[in-house]
Amino acid sequence: METTNVQQGMENTAQQGQETQQQEQQEKTFTQEDLNKAIEKRLERERKKYPNAEELEQFKKWQQSQQTEQQKWDTLQKERNDFESQLSSTQKELNQMKRERYLISKGVPVDDVDYYAFKITNQMNDDDDFETAAENYLKNNDKKHNTTTIVNFGVNANKGHTTLSLADEINRKLRGE
Repeated sequence: METTNVQQGMENTAQQGQETQQQEQQEKTFTQEDLNKAIEKRLERERKKYPNAEELEQFKKWQQSQQTEQQKWDTLQKERNDFESQLSSTQKELNQMKRERYLISKGVPVDDVDYYAFKITNQMNDDDDFETAAENYLKNNDKKHNTTTIVNFGVNANKGHTTLSLADEINRKLRGE
């Protein structure tokens, strides 16, 4: 019995060896050229799924030709409204720049130009133009903004000019002097 078991074990091992050799022979190896061809075929199939630039352009033309007159009109109206809003915002920026340039030419400090332009614009009447309103505003408010105030913090370094304490300066500003 022992011999038969040994013989069977040897036969099983031989069969397993033959099976693995057959599996190895059945497995196919690919060269780089074979892989490149397979990848290229796959890419061609994928490319066929999507339109190229020329086909897209033809589709857009076709789509435009299929629009009704109302759709065409709506598209044109939307584009016109977009352009009008762009024009309006550009004109506002231009007017703001012109106003700021005008105020700078009148001697308003560059740091205060936005403030002055805002105040003058808010005080304008429908009949006034900006220049007239700016002239009136600058005449009425020139004394308040063009004075130099020296505030004394304890050291008298102003060489004979009258100085105000911090509290006096705050009170004067609150009173509008």
